[in-house]
Parts: sequence; C-alpha cells; structure tokens
Amino acid sequence: WQKQYEQATAEAERAIALDPNSAFGYDSLGFVLMCVGRAEEAVEAAKKATPAKAKKVTAIVPCPDCPPAPAGTPAE
Repeated sequence: WQKQYEQATAEAERAIALDPNSAFGYDSLGFVLMCVGRAEEAVEAAKKATPAKAKKVTAIVPCPDCPPAPAGTPAE
C-alpha cells in the first residue's frame, strides 16, 4: 500500500463487504488501522480475523513506519 492508508482502508473494507467472513480482509484492515494510530479499532479487526482465537488477541505488532501505539494499548 506504500503508505496510501485511505486507499488501503477502503480496499480492506470492500473485501469485508464482499465476504464478511474474510479473515484476510479483517487482518488487512487491522494492519492499516494500526499504521494510522487507530489501535483500538485494529484490535477489534484482528479479533474478527481470527474468531476462534479472539479471546487470545493480546497484542498487535505495528509496522516499522507506524506511529507509536497509544498508552494502554497492548504492545507485546
């Protein structure tokens, strides 16, 4: 996505609209949301990407170009 976060968000949301059970769509959305500093929403997307493991989601590792996670966000 080369830092084209608005387009990446729209594409991930479209993938989810086409297939609401798309783990790839939710995973992609979570990654993009983390990159734009929307950590809480990213965690929720990650939970939807892996419904069987949703209770085990404790952290999302940000990409090197991402802004720092807000205080109180799981970081490990």
